Amino acid sequence: MSRLQELSEAFRLQYDKFTTGCAAVEEQGFWDDDRFGSMENYYYNDIMCVILCLVSADGTFSNAEAQYINEIFGFQYTAEELQEMYGTEGDSIRRMLTGEVPANYRHLREINGKLADHYRNMVLLICDIIAESDGIKPAEAKEIQALKTALDD
Repeated sequence: MSRLQELSEAFRLQYDKFTTGCAAVEEQGFWDDDRFGSMENYYYNDIMCVILCLVSADGTFSNAEAQYINEIFGFQYTAEELQEMYGTEGDSIRRMLTGEVPANYRHLREINGKLADHYRNMVLLICDIIAESDGIKPAEAKEIQALKTALDD
């Protein structure tokens, strides 16, 4: 198994733990569905934001990056479709990465520390997957380091 496959498998395991934890937190009434919607979907949007920002940091969406995004999430995006998606929403996605993702992590930590750990691990695995998929470029390294710093407790 390649390093990238190992990272992808580790991500899937963290994601499964996270979604199970989300369901438990919602069932216990610690999440406001009326205000935020489904907890899993709420944080799924964060995960997609992280992916799109990191993949686009070097100015390109490679076929290798698209392949691993598809493999991890079961999507069927081409590199061109990811580029188009980011091009439409890029500014708001970038603001989410630097502001909302860290804030949402802190909010999650207040609700359930173990679930926040799974979330943080997923984000860090995404960083590693993106960096590993086509080699890390300086712009990606900068974004990854900023995100890791923002998620430090």
